[in-house]
Amino acid sequence: MYDKEIDPKSITMKLLIEDTVAVTEYLKDRFQKEQIYLMGFSGGSKIALEAAAAHPELYKAYIGMAQYVCDGAENDTYIYDFMKDIFTERNDKRRLKKLEQIVIKQEDNKVVCKDWYSFIYLLHDAGGGTTLNETEFVGIDIPIMQSHCYTAKEKVDYILGMKMYRKTAMSEEMKGVDYREK
Repeated sequence: MYDKEIDPKSITMKLLIEDTVAVTEYLKDRFQKEQIYLMGFSGGSKIALEAAAAHPELYKAYIGMAQYVCDGAENDTYIYDFMKDIFTERNDKRRLKKLEQIVIKQEDNKVVCKDWYSFIYLLHDAGGGTTLNETEFVGIDIPIMQSHCYTAKEKVDYILGMKMYRKTAMSEEMKGVDYREK
């Protein structure tokens, strides 16, 4: 639940792993199971992988979806190359220019994005990301807002929480982690 009184810098990977374990224990008790399935989606895959590695006895299996598991610069470079190819093929000079404005090219030929949210928005424009041929707003946010599964407050909390994420300590902690090496 979003709380504007929480200092974003207090939200760390360690805290979210502890929260994941606490929710796991609650679900095990509620459903009377020795182990549960754990799914990690996108950036949450890092939290889920760490929780499963720290407490394998709690989980029957880990399910990864849209995993973000490699080094940040390598990940950004794959995304950049994909978008550059698509926008070049489309002769979309406006998006190519925007793409170049939001990345830093390193000496090792890797690319790092300056603004993740603009980067992902462009990725959706290129037909990649979590929703095919839709922006994250249309493919994810609008369905959440239209869902009857969430209260109005939960919907507002979701939006505020997503904005707050950019300012968290965890946002910085996740940079440079490569799970292929763990």
